[in-house]
Amino acid sequence: MEPGRAALTAAVQRFKRIHENQASLREGNTLGSACVSRAGFGVAPKQSFFLNVARSQEPEVKGKVRDRKDAAASTRDACATLTFRCNFSVTFTLQELAAMSGGELSGDPALKITGAASLAEATPGEISFFSNRKYVGLLRKTRASAIFVPPDFAEPISAAQIRVSNPAKAFEKVVLRLAPKPITFAPGIHPSAVVDPDAQIGARVSIQPYAVIEAGARIGDDTMIGAGAYIGHEVGIGTACLIYPRVTIREWTRIGSRVIVHSGAVIGADGFGFEVIDGRQEKIQQLGIVQIDDDVEIGANTTIDRARFGRTWIQQGVKIDNLVQIAHNVVIGKNSVIVAQTGISGSTRVGERVTMAGQVGIVGHVEIADGTVIAAQSGVSKSIPGGVWFGYPAGPIDEVKQQIAWIRSLGKLFARVKEIEKKLGL
Repeated sequence: MEPGRAALTAAVQRFKRIHENQASLREGNTLGSACVSRAGFGVAPKQSFFLNVARSQEPEVKGKVRDRKDAAASTRDACATLTFRCNFSVTFTLQELAAMSGGELSGDPALKITGAASLAEATPGEISFFSNRKYVGLLRKTRASAIFVPPDFAEPISAAQIRVSNPAKAFEKVVLRLAPKPITFAPGIHPSAVVDPDAQIGARVSIQPYAVIEAGARIGDDTMIGAGAYIGHEVGIGTACLIYPRVTIREWTRIGSRVIVHSGAVIGADGFGFEVIDGRQEKIQQLGIVQIDDDVEIGANTTIDRARFGRTWIQQGVKIDNLVQIAHNVVIGKNSVIVAQTGISGSTRVGERVTMAGQVGIVGHVEIADGTVIAAQSGVSKSIPGGVWFGYPAGPIDEVKQQIAWIRSLGKLFARVKEIEKKLGL
């Protein structure tokens, strides 16, 4: 067995024993409630976790892993080897890939491709893609055997090239062909699941271990309810939904079809509503619901609060990243995208096809017009009529960039003023 793979195998076995004994990892290494997303393709950079396990006091592991750098390299190589062997049992020639993508091939048509990876991670025998000039440095260093490139590509490189109109899309097609088959869940109710007799369960539904389905809940055909998920009273879930492990969906929530909810999400918790009575904070009852329409995807550890009355409404096709907070009575318009760590305060109305980048904050009771783009870490304090907005308080991006440029030039301006004052004897 290769040294790297042996080190990883020992590390994984060690972790399993720790997990089974419910003991904490040695040297104080723990994983809290942070979100670590899977890689788009290839191996996610999570070797530090395995490294911490591999660097424990167990002699057979410690003997193989001398120091932090060697451990990281060994684990990375082992991960890459295992992923390669598990994922890429199918091979294609460049000629086949060119035909599959409708591209023009420059290179050996018989060259076999066994995997796909990014420019930085690709190794000989793998294919990558290049579509953005800012990655030309990675392109020149890549070890990939072949690359999808735009039709006007003229960079001198040794790798074979397949010219296509959309390199990223062509690459995606290859990844899907090379990737393992999607994981499926057998229909049925696991013996450890708790399903109330008054719940309505559709055809071909899969309910995984320790899930709880309360009275009056309705689960549509072909839906999967993951391990440890909680589906509250009178919840309605449509067809072909994926409710991943440890999701909480509170009472009365309405979910459409083909909705994906990732682990740790909480849908339908009470809105944050209090009022001061006789000097004390008194809770305002939150009596509304959350409504999630068809084809919505909700990221891990995202929270969507129920309305005070009426509904918090996530409309069709909305995509929400991890760690997003959506407060009570918010409306998110169709096909909008909300990136991680964004917070939207109560009763805000977001139009259709709106994009909010990471860590955007929005005050309550404002409106965001259709097609608006809000750049990362912007703070929205008033309604927005459209366009691209940036900064805090957020403003039209061109104006804000000009203001930033002025501020950064103030030092030179002050120096010039002082020089003029000196010459004038002031």
